[in-house]
Amino acid sequence: MVQKPKAVRAALATAALVPLVAGVLGAGTVAAASTTSAGATPRYVDRTVSCSAGNFTGTAELRVSSPASDGSTTTGSVLRYRIQKHNGQQGGNKANINLFVGGNSAKSPDRMIQDGNWHTLDLWTAGNSSRGEIQFIFDKSGSDPRCSTSFQSSWDNR
Repeated sequence: MVQKPKAVRAALATAALVPLVAGVLGAGTVAAASTTSAGATPRYVDRTVSCSAGNFTGTAELRVSSPASDGSTTTGSVLRYRIQKHNGQQGGNKANINLFVGGNSAKSPDRMIQDGNWHTLDLWTAGNSSRGEIQFIFDKSGSDPRCSTSFQSSWDNR
């Protein structure tokens, strides 16, 4: 796992949220951030993403940040998640959430809860890309259904 620079950790912890006009992948919020030691102002976008497979839907609230003005270095953080079961689907609480950014990844413990409620999660990674992906692997007897969805920084116009 890539260690967040001290300035990025501090800005993530103290950022004030303000509304953001719909970005490339939809509406979200952007956080005001302090200037880093290199003089660049990191930008933060909060996103909600979801995907479905089988009789499950996974939803995650992400914070996507990039201290580079060209969006080339991105930190993706899962702040919280929710996994819903549909149509009487049975299953345990051993789901997984995986996060990928620029060739780097972070994987949750094999115990994500599937009760339809929001749960906090401190999962993050960083990489040299303005795009990332989150993957849900749902827990049920037999083959576990999985799905993934991508995200990007809203200032990326490519």
